[in-house]
Amino acid sequence: MDPQAFFAASKLLIVAGKGGVGKTTVSAVLARAAASCGLSVLVLAVDAGTNLGTLLGAAAPLDDTEVTIGRAAA
Repeated sequence: MDPQAFFAASKLLIVAGKGGVGKTTVSAVLARAAASCGLSVLVLAVDAGTNLGTLLGAAAPLDDTEVTIGRAAA
């Protein structure tokens, strides 16, 4: 399947499961893949202490403040 077609057809992706199964890693990979297709991406994590920021390339650990991690070239 074409990744761009998959992400364009999906308005919302929910990654869920029990603890320790890789939800944060899968979320980061999906976000980066969608962004690489030129789409705008919003990632929300509801669990405290996630390393999502690190996986997405944030300079500092994330907290409850909105942060823009990357922007497409204009």
